[in-house]
Amino acid sequence: MRFGLVICGLLLALACQESQSEDAIFHPAGQRALKPAGAQADALTVSGEVYVPIYSNVYWGRSGGVMEISATLSVRNVDARRPLVLTHVDYYDSRGKLIRKYLDAPVLLDPMGTVEWMIDVHDTEGGSGANFIVGWGAQGPIARPVMEAIMLAGSRGISFVSQGRPVEVVGE
Repeated sequence: MRFGLVICGLLLALACQESQSEDAIFHPAGQRALKPAGAQADALTVSGEVYVPIYSNVYWGRSGGVMEISATLSVRNVDARRPLVLTHVDYYDSRGKLIRKYLDAPVLLDPMGTVEWMIDVHDTEGGSGANFIVGWGAQGPIARPVMEAIMLAGSRGISFVSQGRPVEVVGE
């Protein structure tokens, strides 16, 4: 009986730890991995925007069947010394309509830090042409951040990655 109570206690403790770590990784706006940027956001000497395509659903077969997929945006500060300032993380649908803004104010991502935002498998509002625009900056030279999306159709064993691309104005 006593052994059974100990096992139950251990299982309960592990379940609680597991839910806390999941919460930290996929918090709705990624806030737990970030800090307010404050005055640092006003003194950016380097800045840019990255376009990250995602697919909240894809079409398959001649009948035009739709497969719903989950997507995770991963933003990585690959600089070992300088924090990265994220100025905005905006989610758009296939028509270019803004669906969600994930930041209310600029935030800091520590050196070598990663933050993720998840689009649930049942959230198909973005469509097959959904995308994120992520604004970033720093106070001085910094390694260019890495941004990509990971899409997963879990029950079908399908997954793929889409890399972010810098938004650059051409023709001027």
